[in-house]
Amino acid sequence: MANTSTIVPPTISVGIKGNITDDLTLNATPQGVPVCTFSVAENHRKFDSATNQWQDAGVTFWRVTTWRRQAQNAAASFHKGDAVIIAGRFTPNAFLNKEGHPQLGLDVSATDVSADLNFATVQVTKNPRDEQTAPQYAPQAQQAPAPQQTLAPQPETQQAPAAGGNMWG
Repeated sequence: MANTSTIVPPTISVGIKGNITDDLTLNATPQGVPVCTFSVAENHRKFDSATNQWQDAGVTFWRVTTWRRQAQNAAASFHKGDAVIIAGRFTPNAFLNKEGHPQLGLDVSATDVSADLNFATVQVTKNPRDEQTAPQYAPQAQQAPAPQQTLAPQPETQQAPAAGGNMWG
């Protein structure tokens, strides 16, 4: 019988498309490495061919963590309600909730964080590539730097799947 304390859960690559549900939190590790955390709600929809309408099919909440310069840029760029696309690594995190029932934590270490251009426009401001001229994280700062991107949410419009079943058009 295997010792379960030595079992390492698998890391799974995921892509998430949703909306930020809370303000982003920018902190630093004791070594001074910037880390940004926030949550994303991923709304699921399905097309009902009987009614020719899109139907809500539930929501999944993800806890996202990003590191270093991307953490600083995310904190400076995004706010609650913004539509984002996340790529990252999901490692299952089983725990007991307050009532003692088992739950699965949906935590993602983001490798990429970007605006969902279906719902926003973005003006890109490049950061310097030279680390010596790059902005440094200041642990004493309580607020994120001024936003570098302007996001303008647009209403969602979804089309019925094309004939032949290709839902991506």
